[in-house]
Amino acid sequence: MIVIVALVGIGAVALAYVLLRASGRSRRLAEIYKVGEGLGLSFSPAEEPHELDLPFSLFQLGAKRRVTAELRGEHAGEPLRLFDYQYASPGGRYGSAFRFTCALSTLPVASPPFALRPVGPVERVTHRRHRDEVATDSDAFNRRYRVRCDDVHFASSLLDAGMIDWLLRAPKFFALELCESRVLVVRRAAKPSGWPDLAATLEQFRAHVPESVWSAYPPG
Repeated sequence: MIVIVALVGIGAVALAYVLLRASGRSRRLAEIYKVGEGLGLSFSPAEEPHELDLPFSLFQLGAKRRVTAELRGEHAGEPLRLFDYQYASPGGRYGSAFRFTCALSTLPVASPPFALRPVGPVERVTHRRHRDEVATDSDAFNRRYRVRCDDVHFASSLLDAGMIDWLLRAPKFFALELCESRVLVVRRAAKPSGWPDLAATLEQFRAHVPESVWSAYPPG
């Protein structure tokens, strides 16, 4: 009898946990929908597997990759997609889920794969620069960011004084990538209220792309 009661108790706790998670997800989806209305974007709660076919390094990591909610449409005259993305790490007994919020748009530039990400204080001390990493003339920028791009000329052209100045003042993000005329800005999973700020960061990045990049790397 004691065993049965214990099992019932465990089942009740598990059910409560599932219902709580479902309730939390419903609230998040409702908040995302409201943000979409404010931005003039359409809402989709369904997974979008084709999203994972895009050639960004984030979408190559881990397993069980999926988009769990998305806003899409046109904003400030440009196509825009905002979405929750997650993947699971296969390591360990249970694995770990990594969750992000992403902003994706087009950029009419024939960009080679370009990845920029901030580094923490520990990595600044212990990091050894990789062969494909690009350094700039700004020590402050080199301490704060790591840039990887096989085309050094493209990276150097993109990271002019104006772009570097903006990046040193930009809101925090997890990564910024360019590839095949697309731009992706990523944050750790953000509250829906922060999604417009992520969209604004992408727009500000686009506004700081140097004229020399537009002219030297036209889309094919």
